[in-house]
Amino acid sequence: MSDIYQNARESLSRVQAFEPEKITREKELGSYAFASAVEPARKLVSLFQRVPLEALSEFPDQTLRQIQSAADGAFALLEEARAFDPDEGSIRDRQSAMPDKLSAAYTTHFATLQPHISYSVARTIDFAKIEAEGRAAIQAAKDLKDRLGAEMLESKAQAEQLLADVKKLAKEQGVTQQAIYFQEEAKLNDELAKKWLFASVAAVVVTLGYTISLFFVSHLEQFSPARLRTH
Repeated sequence: MSDIYQNARESLSRVQAFEPEKITREKELGSYAFASAVEPARKLVSLFQRVPLEALSEFPDQTLRQIQSAADGAFALLEEARAFDPDEGSIRDRQSAMPDKLSAAYTTHFATLQPHISYSVARTIDFAKIEAEGRAAIQAAKDLKDRLGAEMLESKAQAEQLLADVKKLAKEQGVTQQAIYFQEEAKLNDELAKKWLFASVAAVVVTLGYTISLFFVSHLEQFSPARLRTH
């Protein structure tokens, strides 16, 4: 590999390995600790970490120089924040300015690295694999649709059979219930018929007895002493 490639790789590796948490230095700086600079520093380091080292071998020399220059500038700023000396100049001004400087560096280097990051991402994508996975996902969705359709048809058939069974049971239950009513009504009519028959027989007997008694009474009058004397 060329020196340009090696220099770019070393510069990029150095930024990617930087630990933003070291900027804080709470024990050393106390109230002047750089806690507010940690997050913008982490964001800046993360930007350079999106450029994979193995992709550098595919970049032309001009691109490698751009990446090396951006990495060296970012690392110098990160080292400035990490090596902050409270004894130099205005502490408050430098402390409040550092997070803004880190954020501005992110914006600047993003414009430089964004095309290279996009290329690096694209080169790692296995489009054939994605296409195969897409076809598999479509087939799985189709199988699921077919299975759900079959289950719905089966459920519909079961529901229709259940409804038919319920109607049949209700019909049988209705016939059975009506049969009970008919049986009870027939029993009641039978009892009433017996009562009416008994009453009718009793009435006939009474009437017959009354008629016979009248017959005998009328004949007895013919043989009474008064009747005989008149003859």
